[in-house]
Amino acid sequence: MKTIFLLTGVSLITFVGSIKDYDGNNYETIKIGSQKWSNTTLSVTHFNNGDPIVIAKSIDEWDSLGKESIPACAYNDFNPLNSKDVVYNWYVVNDSRGICPKGWRIPSMKDFEKMIIALGGFEVAVGGFEVAGKKMKSSSGWEYMQGNNEAGLNIQPKASLQGKVFSGSNVTGFVYLGEYSYLWTRDAVGPISDSNLKSFGYFLQINGYDDKVGFYSNPNNFQGNYIYIVK
Repeated sequence: MKTIFLLTGVSLITFVGSIKDYDGNNYETIKIGSQKWSNTTLSVTHFNNGDPIVIAKSIDEWDSLGKESIPACAYNDFNPLNSKDVVYNWYVVNDSRGICPKGWRIPSMKDFEKMIIALGGFEVAVGGFEVAGKKMKSSSGWEYMQGNNEAGLNIQPKASLQGKVFSGSNVTGFVYLGEYSYLWTRDAVGPISDSNLKSFGYFLQINGYDDKVGFYSNPNNFQGNYIYIVK
């Protein structure tokens, strides 16, 4: 275990080890309150039983897979060179085969809430920034308000993948780069009547226009979001 300190001697980030996913990708882990978190998003492309997750190579393929409720992922901008920046649809999150290393899980809303409270809560501090949001965000890359990464999560404003189906707008493809970050939870609203959408997945949105964070859900299980994991 190692701890990074400010010049003042105040502890900021405590690294507690590392873990590997099925593909052998390595993730450092950090301690926030009583929880352990990965300090970056998953990039695995196989389930824990070895089955491959379909990698979409275009927006049309992404939508086609979503229509069939097939678990899928995609490299950012559909570029294999971005193999560490992987988004997943809800059907991966909700699949019983799992993608997390043993003992780890995709966070629930309560997991995120517990972490946010440990970082200072949802309250807005003097200056207009949200206490936890500022600490969760990376210190660069945001178009408007940068974070300070005191939590060690280094959440970056990576582009979300918006499918054509159920997007609710003409905004499709990889969008919102520099503006927001979208992280899946394992919670959902449902089941619902639409046989194609068994449930609506919840995700955490981190805002780049300020430091607010909040949970959202919509019918767009075709949306591609990133995944942190917790223990």
